[in-house]
Amino acid sequence: MARNLTSGMEAATTSQHLMPVLFVEALFETGTVRMWSGAGTFSWGGADWIGAGNLLGLGAITETQEVRATGLDLSLSGIPSDMISLALSEPYQGRECRVFVGALDTNAHTLIADPYEAFRGYMDTMTMDEGAETATISVAVESRLIDLERPRERRYDVLDQQILWPNDKFFEYVSSIQNIEVIWGQS
Repeated sequence: MARNLTSGMEAATTSQHLMPVLFVEALFETGTVRMWSGAGTFSWGGADWIGAGNLLGLGAITETQEVRATGLDLSLSGIPSDMISLALSEPYQGRECRVFVGALDTNAHTLIADPYEAFRGYMDTMTMDEGAETATISVAVESRLIDLERPRERRYDVLDQQILWPNDKFFEYVSSIQNIEVIWGQS
């Protein structure tokens, strides 16, 4: 797979002192949640990213030679138990989630060039592990290639055609000709 790394990011990956950083962006119905793997608030890409530090967990991002949908697991730990109801009530399935990998300058702790988008997919299932005072929420994120495995339900009749194009009458006579007997040549 070709990589579109900026020259600054490419140089950072080959340097002796690499300081990697992760950015996770999840688009929920009520708003976008942006977290990064450091502490405090970090501004990048015209947005503020909330520092989750070691509380933000990311599963392995895998690639294959064949065209196949792979996913990853995101987790956030240390969530107060009273915030669990908020996580349970928020619609999340099918919402977009992106993961970026970047690098920080070891001296000034500034971002080196633009981070690389390592994964983009859709949130699928959420699991919670609730303790006495805090909880851990894990979300499985499926690759965008999962859409290739979904069946396409098309009927090829006038009603189905008019879902996308209301004034199109291309399939108007399909139902009337389905049982017609056509004789080719001489009878």
